[in-house]
Amino acid sequence: KARTGIVRINYRNSTFLQTMQTFFAGYRTYTSIINCTFSNNPKKTASHGGLYLTVVGYNTSTITVQDCLFEKQVNDDVVQSVMNIFMAALTLRSKVQNEKIKNSNVTVVIENCNFDDNERGLTFIGPFQHVTVSKCTFTKNIAMHAAAGILFLTHRETNTSINDCTFNNNAAGAYRKEKVKDKE
Repeated sequence: KARTGIVRINYRNSTFLQTMQTFFAGYRTYTSIINCTFSNNPKKTASHGGLYLTVVGYNTSTITVQDCLFEKQVNDDVVQSVMNIFMAALTLRSKVQNEKIKNSNVTVVIENCNFDDNERGLTFIGPFQHVTVSKCTFTKNIAMHAAAGILFLTHRETNTSINDCTFNNNAAGAYRKEKVKDKE
């Protein structure tokens, strides 16, 4: 039985403070996140925030994140920071229900975004058809584990392109020595 339907998620000119926006969409999904700010004050929150998108990659889906700011998305607790294997200020996950499928029909475009002072800037998980990151800046992001700027946990069939991006003072293997809330 064929499943049909189109899901459209559109956020424009919005600000998200002290929150984690989580979306799960299946089948044909068209997501636009444009000119949004995802900001966090680590002294006032107990969680890693930002945007977490999961798409089931059966049919053609497109995710566009453009002209957005992701800043100060960190865990307040050192232990939680060390345990963070893959979460980022922006985490994109493509899932397939059938293990034989090695690629999906999910295309992602991240353009003209700033990732500043996060516990990892950007993560891709799962099979994608195309991933393009262009004209983005990654500044002062940290990660105890691999990839403070961008972490790719994708299949080798994923067509990936990174163009005209700037990476400045990002540090994998870095962590805070005390809780963020304890700082003055």
